[in-house]
Amino acid sequence: MPLVYLLEGIVVGFVGAMPIGPIGILCIRRALTFGRKQGIVTGLGGAAADIVYVTIALFGVKLVADFVALEQHSIRFCGGIAVLAIGIFVMRSHPTSRVTANNMFEHTRLFVSTLLLALSNPVPLLGFAAMLSAIGIKHIAGETITRILFVAGVFLGSLIWFSLLANVANAMRRTMTDQKLSIINKVAGLVLIVLGLVAAGSGLSGL
Repeated sequence: MPLVYLLEGIVVGFVGAMPIGPIGILCIRRALTFGRKQGIVTGLGGAAADIVYVTIALFGVKLVADFVALEQHSIRFCGGIAVLAIGIFVMRSHPTSRVTANNMFEHTRLFVSTLLLALSNPVPLLGFAAMLSAIGIKHIAGETITRILFVAGVFLGSLIWFSLLANVANAMRRTMTDQKLSIINKVAGLVLIVLGLVAAGSGLSGL
């Protein structure tokens, strides 16, 4: 049944998104600061990046896959610097529980910036390749429709996870004060700085 491939994709996307990395942290932080919609838009950018990576892994886009494999250290270094810069910005910013930013321009900006940040990290490509090998890629790669359904499922699974994060954070937002948000901001910024340094260091060591 074709729906089986959609369900398989949902499971892979959900599991693949579960490790809390920079995108998950940004999703939580933005939902706490601005509300559920901002968190979901951030998650949408992360899920869109997963579409790119799982498509490369599944369809075997050799040119792109070879480029990512060849330049993975450079990409990881640049991505680490980007995460580091965002971490510093987050740590130095002064959020307020009364701030709202729900216009279309802001949502588009958040989506695009999150998508580019997620694409700067080639690790998910390796993760999806490993998961596809584990569940058996041959039965998925048989027909175009099965691959499309699987990719759509990965997007939905990833978005479901980020939406859960955003909703939980939004529920906590009701009890947030400016002082608590400031503390959370500093913690989130510090975690992003550490992740950025680790990624940049890993990329630099491989150059």
